[in-house]
Amino acid sequence: MVRQMRLVIGEGRDDSYYSRAIEVYSAHMLANYHNHLTAFPGVREGLATLKGMGKKLAVVTSRRRPGLERFLAHLDLAGCFDLLVTPESTERHKPDPVPALFAAKGLGVRPERCVFIGDATFDIECGHAAGMDTVLVSWGGMDPSAWPVQPDLTVHTFAELLPEAQ
Repeated sequence: MVRQMRLVIGEGRDDSYYSRAIEVYSAHMLANYHNHLTAFPGVREGLATLKGMGKKLAVVTSRRRPGLERFLAHLDLAGCFDLLVTPESTERHKPDPVPALFAAKGLGVRPERCVFIGDATFDIECGHAAGMDTVLVSWGGMDPSAWPVQPDLTVHTFAELLPEAQ
């Protein structure tokens, strides 16, 4: 998480500065999420479709578990996932492949049968390093052109992630 905060804030400070920034950011998000947190269009329906097809779904996030659980409940998405992988779950974090591999193992699925979907370079790097296909969702607003690893696919709507869209 410190590495991600360094990318957001910029280099030049010691780890304690970034750790404190993470604490402040997390506290702000937990206190204010209900004012601005909404699901992207089609996400709720798409997740329900995937679950109805028997797909196993996990969240692999840099967000700490209490915040993630609160956000998923707020968005009415808590029941959509079979597994939640947070920084508390593994000693190593994205972009390292460990969280993705932890998710695959927890779901009982070989990594090469998984698709890692994300909106940031650390997501794509994590999934790629774990041997998974990777998908960038464009609604995160990131430009992958200068990323060290490119996604296998970029989608613009959740519907494009559904098998019938293929």
